[in-house]
Amino acid sequence: MMTTGGARYTIANNLTATHNLLCALEALALDAHLVHLGSIGVYGYASAGLQLPEGYLKITAEGSDGRQITRETLFPGAPDSVYHLSKSVDQHLFAYYARMAGLRCTDLHQGIVWGVQTALTRRDPQLANRFDYDPVYGTVVNRFLTQAATGNALSVYGTGEQTRAFIHLSDTIECIAHAIETPPAKGDRVRIINQVAESLSIADLAQLVAQETGIEVKFIDNPRNEPVCNDFAVDSDTISNSGLQVRHLADGLAAEFKTTMVWQDRVDPAHLYPKTR
Repeated sequence: MMTTGGARYTIANNLTATHNLLCALEALALDAHLVHLGSIGVYGYASAGLQLPEGYLKITAEGSDGRQITRETLFPGAPDSVYHLSKSVDQHLFAYYARMAGLRCTDLHQGIVWGVQTALTRRDPQLANRFDYDPVYGTVVNRFLTQAATGNALSVYGTGEQTRAFIHLSDTIECIAHAIETPPAKGDRVRIINQVAESLSIADLAQLVAQETGIEVKFIDNPRNEPVCNDFAVDSDTISNSGLQVRHLADGLAAEFKTTMVWQDRVDPAHLYPKTR
């Protein structure tokens, strides 16, 4: 979104990679199960006024003969970035190849991931996960924790009323494992799972970090073209019914802050606040 070249690269790279894989599965006639790690952002962040379903929306329309016809269709999302636009098109690629070639596909609509460790990565320091905190690739939890660890104010964009969905890294891994272990039947439509543990406004997230660290919250002009505020109620029944006990930010930020403090000397302060609009 910073440049035309970046937008063109994102669409060409993301969609070509997905389509190449689908074509290969069809050409080789493999009865494989494709699990796609997508994004909850495919729904868009404008208030929908309803609980966002797991991929499919039930609609009722009037047929040509006046009859009421009910069917389910992919939720008509309105993505707010070129990246999420590519994920929205991915949905239609999966739906097409599931219908026309009988491919088995699961599309995971993932919330913002926080946390850098799982039970396995804690076994050795060299297994530490990447930690992006910059304004372009960094996620908001990482940004706030890094700002706090280096004694800088927590940068809330705009009013902070933007609501987002979150999930811990360990829970993401568990959800992927659950999806792999329970493949859809051949010939089924694409299975869509919302990988979400909780929804929280950015201002409320900042307050949680501030309470944990004692760092002040600073509201700055929003560099992003996005709704000022939104609701974001998400149906996550598949996760709930799987028996997974998800982690919540209020209970896990203290441990994440300690991890961030260990690596604070590697932070580049030039990348803590946005430079691009």
